[in-house]
Amino acid sequence: MALLAEIPESAATGSVAATYADIRRVTGVPFVVFIYRALATQPGRLETLWAELAPNLASPEGRGARSELADATLPDTAGVAVPSLPAGALAAAGSAPEAVAATLAGFRRANATNIVGLWALLDGVTGRAPAPVGPVPAAADMVPPGLPMADLAKLPASTMALLERMSIPIAGDERPVLVPSLWRTFAHDEALLAAVWAALGPVVESPAFRPAVTALAARGRELAQTLPHPVTRLDDLAARALIERFLRAIPAMILVGALIGRAVDA
Repeated sequence: MALLAEIPESAATGSVAATYADIRRVTGVPFVVFIYRALATQPGRLETLWAELAPNLASPEGRGARSELADATLPDTAGVAVPSLPAGALAAAGSAPEAVAATLAGFRRANATNIVGLWALLDGVTGRAPAPVGPVPAAADMVPPGLPMADLAKLPASTMALLERMSIPIAGDERPVLVPSLWRTFAHDEALLAAVWAALGPVVESPAFRPAVTALAARGRELAQTLPHPVTRLDDLAARALIERFLRAIPAMILVGALIGRAVDA
């Protein structure tokens, strides 16, 4: 299947590599999320956008918004039970519980941060003060490394078909396909990936899921306007369309991460 273009971290050079390093430093997440890897395919785009986002996302307001969004879960009123993953499924795939926990923590932080940042780019932010001069402070803590992301180009056709099946309810069926990075961390072992989807699929496809995603995205949009420094509204139509696709997927993946944590702990 056709996939959304990106510059992987391993292939980044020059200013893109430097920006990736700063994203990891400022967010405290040991990987660069898909939206930034996709924006990096447009020369100079990511570097320009990150220069305005970084001081905002590192501010007390930005980190407070992240903390609120990262705690989101599917409301209990949804009434959808999440079964546990089969005993031994993680161990059989070589996925230690500590690595799974670190993976979920990293994506929870990254996704919550980026809901706010992406809405700031789409809507613009007036801000109340210019961004401070000088380097943006690093995160006070770094999330430990978790499971690696599978190289989609090296996966068998059956795994890719399953990833597509899992991605459409999250990101839509638009082409090229947007495969969320969190799914990729389980894609090294197709049996584990299938077990994850067997546990989560009925919830993700339930009537209660998408309204919860929409509410979470709306709250992120509100919090973006509390950021303290100006952000220029992004007017490029192609870049806006790309970000809008991710703003459908990212809030959904925050809820998915919480559901996976529940399935692992059950």
